Amino acid sequence: MKKKNNKKNLKKKMEKLINNKQFIKYLVIGIVVVIAIIVLACCIYLNKYYKAGIDAKKALKGTETVEVSKIDAGYFFDGPGTDSALIFYPGGKVEASAYAPLMSKLANAGVDCFLLKVSHNLAILDQNKADMVLDSKYKYNNWYLSGHSLGGVVATKYAIKHDTRVKGLILLAAYPNSKVGNNIKMLSIYGSRDGILNMKKYSKAKKYKSINFEEVIITGGNHSNFGDYGFQKGDNESYFNRSWQQDITVEHIVNFINE
Repeated sequence: MKKKNNKKNLKKKMEKLINNKQFIKYLVIGIVVVIAIIVLACCIYLNKYYKAGIDAKKALKGTETVEVSKIDAGYFFDGPGTDSALIFYPGGKVEASAYAPLMSKLANAGVDCFLLKVSHNLAILDQNKADMVLDSKYKYNNWYLSGHSLGGVVATKYAIKHDTRVKGLILLAAYPNSKVGNNIKMLSIYGSRDGILNMKKYSKAKKYKSINFEEVIITGGNHSNFGDYGFQKGDNESYFNRSWQQDITVEHIVNFINE
């Protein structure tokens, strides 16, 4: 009788062991499949971005007054100015070179520009990329940090951590998410037709601004026109063309820096 019971118990244990092995097998397969799906989704997401347009490609060739060169950090726009320079973080999922027209116009107006080329077109993955410029051979009396949209958020974080090296912060359709020291002067520019910028969050974020803060609202301007990458999904049509909005932006940035 005991032998029969022992055989039954052994059989049950074996069946349970087999079932457990099958469960573990299917569990492992399930985990591998989920990971594969996540990796694939990430690859698709990272490889889908707004690409630079024709005007941007032309701007990268330089002009009679602005020399453009590739550097380890991205692109350097060297104009007639020698006193002030601006380090720019591109917007999220936007090819860095899309901001070449704006950088070229700023350099031509006397503010040399360093356009950062960030990992997977996401500045948040390359938050300290400005180190490559500030710690390099380039020497200027006044350094300014700037960025568009998500790039502006990253520029703010960097400026806060390096407030002894950065004189000012220039945000294009962006807002700070932590307190900016009063030794950093700030300029915020956005278009009245911006359909991407979250205005509720923008208004709440004003509590983080430094004491020296200026705000410029470009009437008729939108989110996409700060760069040359086409029309961003969710944005509103601008009343004016991209070149006009960038000219207005350059005018206010130059005035801000020369104050």
